[in-house]
Amino acid sequence: PNYQIGARFGIITANVIQLFRGPKYKSKLLSSLSIGSFNKKIKNPKTDCDWISVSEENIKSYLEDPYCGIGFTCSAFNDLFHLVVLMHQVKRYQNVNQKMNLLLLRGIDDPCTGGEKGSHDSYQILVNAGFKSIKQIDYPNMRHEILNEKENQKVYQDILCFYQELDESNFV
Repeated sequence: PNYQIGARFGIITANVIQLFRGPKYKSKLLSSLSIGSFNKKIKNPKTDCDWISVSEENIKSYLEDPYCGIGFTCSAFNDLFHLVVLMHQVKRYQNVNQKMNLLLLRGIDDPCTGGEKGSHDSYQILVNAGFKSIKQIDYPNMRHEILNEKENQKVYQDILCFYQELDESNFV
């Protein structure tokens, strides 16, 4: 996901809710403020989780699966918000192999990535942190769960090719 300016507010909100309800509490407010905003970017959504996939079949399977859609706890949202803030701080990228090859994949229609602006921002942070070898692949007509979309074989093939192209000396 790309950097979200509201992440700092999310940390404060999660801390306040945790103070009164505990870290394991599942807050509808936190969910609405974070992942709830993703569905707002989907034209004519039929469910609350259409942002996950363009495939209605995938959405139906997700909604029917008792292990999906469980929701984050306050503690998990707090961690997520911290990660979003920290990933945008170049000084945090210490003791990492900047020669490592990186592969950034995203569904173009995934609201979680922040569109073209968010994708560019995420890429630029990695460049500013010193990474030199970054390959980006954007998949049209795909949203968040690119490995479950109808054209997922293209994604798997691109991942396989990425690893096959790696020079053994750069393989981490």
